[in-house]
Amino acid sequence: MILNCTKSTKERFNIKYQGEFKDEIANEITQKIIEKEKNDAFLNWGLKYFSFDRRKCIQVINFKTKLNIYLFDLKVSDLE
Repeated sequence: MILNCTKSTKERFNIKYQGEFKDEIANEITQKIIEKEKNDAFLNWGLKYFSFDRRKCIQVINFKTKLNIYLFDLKVSDLE
């Protein structure tokens, strides 16, 4: 599964892109997963941060099916 996020989502929730891990093995594993799954739209998801009623929220959308999932009142520790 590939998660594509906006810049504001990455900054707000401290999400690391491929190549930003300190561990070389983690960088290599993420690169292989991206190469394998990048052409399958069912495995590509978009993440967008927004604020609703002063709460951190994320919209998750599947690129192929356009299925939307909304996660409300998230904490940074909840994503782990």
